[in-house]
Amino acid sequence: MLVIGLFLTWRYMVVLGESHRYAVVRGKDYRATLIDLGWWAILAWVLIGAVIAMTTVLPLLALAWVSFTPYMQVPSAAAFRTLTLDNFRAVPWGTFMTGLHNSAILFFSVPTISIILGLAISWIVVRSKWRVGRPFDVVAFLPHVIPHLIFAVGAYLLVIFWLPPRWGLFERSIGIIMIVYIVTRISFVTRMFNSGLVQIHEELDEAGYVAGLGPVGVIRKILAPFCRRRFCILGCGQPCYPCGS
Repeated sequence: MLVIGLFLTWRYMVVLGESHRYAVVRGKDYRATLIDLGWWAILAWVLIGAVIAMTTVLPLLALAWVSFTPYMQVPSAAAFRTLTLDNFRAVPWGTFMTGLHNSAILFFSVPTISIILGLAISWIVVRSKWRVGRPFDVVAFLPHVIPHLIFAVGAYLLVIFWLPPRWGLFERSIGIIMIVYIVTRISFVTRMFNSGLVQIHEELDEAGYVAGLGPVGVIRKILAPFCRRRFCILGCGQPCYPCGS
């Protein structure tokens, strides 16, 4: 899988080397246009709904079903008669609150760090002239081809056998889980930012540099607003700009 991933990454870098061909957001001649997908839009929404159902809705329903049953069983009329709240009465709420606290930490920290780190890597890969750009992108993509179970087992072994025992279990576990989450998601974040930056022509960056902005200023005032812009869903058919109009 790593060999296949390296080959695909090489092909991907060849395409990025011709990124100027895919720039659609330009300076003076830029005009946003909408393409009517027609009946293909229905198929697209069906596929999106199927993915959400298979990856989110059905697993949550299965989890809810198991929580109301006294033991694991297939849904049936007989199984519905055995539904009970006894499992919730036996929940150790102190442990539950600890898990909720840890989940809240991960909920806010992992996406924030992943976005900041992913944007930095994508800027180095797409915009900078540094030679380390391509190795950066390869390293960011490789976690995508490694099963997450391997990362989980590796993190477990790291916490148990390698980190100093004087560190508390909480400090060791929550930090390692955060790192594993970031590593396993950084490939998705960089793919999204790479495609976004490729579509923004470099002449906009140059205009920012001429106006006195540095690299951080160009990212904050030009690239980031364009990457987060969304199209209006109110029916006017015009794109909404970062100012909120």
